[in-house]
Amino acid sequence: ARDAPPYAAFEIYALNILQAHTRQGLGREMFDIVADILRQKGCSATYLWVLADNVKAINAYRRWGGLLRQDVTKQLDISGKMY
Repeated sequence: ARDAPPYAAFEIYALNILQAHTRQGLGREMFDIVADILRQKGCSATYLWVLADNVKAINAYRRWGGLLRQDVTKQLDISGKMY
């Protein structure tokens, strides 16, 4: 992965759901499928970057067993806007 920290072997770069399709379990289903594939390949840790102000996503990832690492941050340019 591009900026892989030493505690993770794989990165899920993006997990995007259109607003009209949120709260239907699609994000969880996609995450579970990818996590299962990675586990089958021997991966014991995966990381997923999330925008700091995306509280809904942060809460979802926590419900799914994710840990928030506030000590690991980076700047991201999306269409000329820095996050």
